Amino acid sequence: MGASTGLVHAPIRLILAEFRGQQGAMARRKTTRLREARNPAPPAGAVIDIPFKVVRKNGFWTRMRRRLYAVLIAAAIGMSLPPLWLLLQRLNDMAGR
Repeated sequence: MGASTGLVHAPIRLILAEFRGQQGAMARRKTTRLREARNPAPPAGAVIDIPFKVVRKNGFWTRMRRRLYAVLIAAAIGMSLPPLWLLLQRLNDMAGR
């Protein structure tokens, strides 16, 4: 049963990753910042000299999308608090009788 559940959940993970804008289910969101070393390389050390390019930059629309998500999540939490408060009050009233 354990193997079949992994096969069932794999497409769901891929769908959720696609919805979130990731390349795959295991995509890394954290970027690796590169900088030039201040000290010269040791004489016997190997130097990796590979050209690199910036794959993705946090642009204006990315920041706006993150802010919109934050506002929507805050609104959803704010809209759900009063009904939950009323439910807790009613449960407390029923338990107190």
